[in-house]
Amino acid sequence: MRLRYVGPGAGGVTRRLIGRHEWSTRTGYVADVEAELAASLLTQPEREFAVAPDEPLLALASGVQPADDWAAMMALAGVGILADLAALDGNGLERLAKETGASLKQVRAWAAKARQGIKIREEVEF
Repeated sequence: MRLRYVGPGAGGVTRRLIGRHEWSTRTGYVADVEAELAASLLTQPEREFAVAPDEPLLALASGVQPADDWAAMMALAGVGILADLAALDGNGLERLAKETGASLKQVRAWAAKARQGIKIREEVEF
């Protein structure tokens, strides 16, 4: 999941490192992180991180507010990128619906859009 550092010093001289991930002027204060780390950072009370506006998962969050909370729920459920969502089987979709509070119908729609998004990206890249 693409996260933007929005905490103290963002946009200035601050360089934030967590493990192998860097947020700095060099990276535009954006880094791609795994779902587990995204869940941790998005649920911290300090709110130093937000989902980057160009995160592909946000396209699925249409009408869901606030989007950062939705993304945190997805990350807590182990979905950090479109491919994670697209790869879920029936049991995974049911678990995601239960963990996010969304209907199974909605979660299936998200997964279908994720699969379509991946297909479109593959076609564009080749």
